[in-house]
Amino acid sequence: MKTRATRPAASSPEPSSEAEAVEEQMQRTFTPAVIDELRTVTGYNPRQRRGTAFRLMLTVVEGFLAGQTLSFTSLRAIFVRRFGFMRPCPFQKRFKQESAAAFFRAAVERLVASVVSAAGLTLSGPLGRFADVRIYDGTGQRVPPRGRDALPACMKGKAGTKWMMGYSIKTGLLEHGLCDAETASETPLWRKLVPMFTRGVFYLFDLGFFERALFASARAAGAHVLMRLKSTAKVRVLSHASAKCCRPV
Repeated sequence: MKTRATRPAASSPEPSSEAEAVEEQMQRTFTPAVIDELRTVTGYNPRQRRGTAFRLMLTVVEGFLAGQTLSFTSLRAIFVRRFGFMRPCPFQKRFKQESAAAFFRAAVERLVASVVSAAGLTLSGPLGRFADVRIYDGTGQRVPPRGRDALPACMKGKAGTKWMMGYSIKTGLLEHGLCDAETASETPLWRKLVPMFTRGVFYLFDLGFFERALFASARAAGAHVLMRLKSTAKVRVLSHASAKCCRPV
């Protein structure tokens, strides 16, 4: 007669006061109505059993705060400690969806916005006049030869990617990023991340973004741009800023 071994119940250690405070704040920020809203917008719809969207999000936040490498093994260990056993395959499938990435991104943006609002973060000194300062940079990265067809590089026989990353000085956080083939131009990548300028925001760009239309778009939107230029670029100054106003030349 074959017997089936029973799995021991997962032990749940007493949460620390810091963990309880984080969970309480998360409960206040992500009410069931907010979670349903984010799930509807992103299309993320995990089965509402043990691995619910809210529990998965708590697991990711706890792993991030603990400074752990966010592998599926470490995340699942956190989940099992807090909420009980869940098999590896269905646990990973909760994350391996395009809608899952959209859901967690929207959730993190909501959380960061609430924290920034509650903390009253503002810029000081010469940057105090701006709503935020955002830095965008394109960075190339090599990938294995098997990626040549999907991600062609400038050099024959090589393969690579280009990452477009955006940072906020006010929050100190990496706000968003986008990946494409290494030969992709930086300005079109940036336009995918930021369809339009935000009024009052100061944008810092690298040399690869040079395009006169960017300055005109920023001026029309009430934003500000600072860009590194080539030494051969011919710049025509139309006005200059003074203590009181912008004077035409």
